[in-house]
Amino acid sequence: MKTLGLNAPWMALASIALVASGAACSRADAKTFVAVEGYDIGFSFPSGWEKVTGKTPYDLQCTNGKSYGNVFAFHVVDLAKGQTALDIFRRQKDDLVGKRQNVEFLSDETTVEDAHTRVRSVLFSGEKDGSKNYYYANLVELKGQPDVFAWVLFTGTPSYAKQNLDVWKAIVASARPVKPSTPASR
Repeated sequence: MKTLGLNAPWMALASIALVASGAACSRADAKTFVAVEGYDIGFSFPSGWEKVTGKTPYDLQCTNGKSYGNVFAFHVVDLAKGQTALDIFRRQKDDLVGKRQNVEFLSDETTVEDAHTRVRSVLFSGEKDGSKNYYYANLVELKGQPDVFAWVLFTGTPSYAKQNLDVWKAIVASARPVKPSTPASR
């Protein structure tokens, strides 16, 4: 089972980046599609967001210097008998909530569907090591692609999150299947 690994050294760097960075989120009209390696799913990020390279606990992590988008992707075939994508969503959310203090749920769990995706989301705040952040947790299921799903978490300071929640929502809603490459196109 994948875990959040929130005690990893990168969290310290992420906290420093969130506090120290002055970079603003760029306009959302220029986007870059980023695939989750090994899974048939990817997301479109606005300009100014970059894929984090090196070791992270996530299957995909992107940042704009003020916020992080973190993705765990799953193949349905890898779930235990009787386990569902919703079970994963709630387990991951509960794991994160259990590692934070003064947690406050800012929204109920909601589900939004469009032609391509079904997204279950919840927004909450929490504190760790003297810092307060907002956490936007999502279960992303692709319609017509039942073999894969993703747990997507955005983090940022409350002031940033309040101004950029629509950006986070747009990234989540941009989830699409990745077209398999053919040997000739490699």
